[in-house]
Amino acid sequence: MRWLGVFFDRKLSFKKHIEIMATRALSTIAGLRLLANSFWGLSVLNARLLYKTVVLPVLTFASPVWFTGI
Repeated sequence: MRWLGVFFDRKLSFKKHIEIMATRALSTIAGLRLLANSFWGLSVLNARLLYKTVVLPVLTFASPVWFTGI
């Protein structure tokens, strides 16, 4: 079940949500690789900025709901 972008399962383990978000982040990283290749691509600073603004929000979406550490 999906509600407000968070994927729930019957046990509320959020394993499915984490798997889906990790897959989305990996596909985003694959797209960023095309932009940041070593021949003509982005500088390291711009690639890092893109990672921080595009990939990290995908990975941490709804993390206060599913993260149980600390």
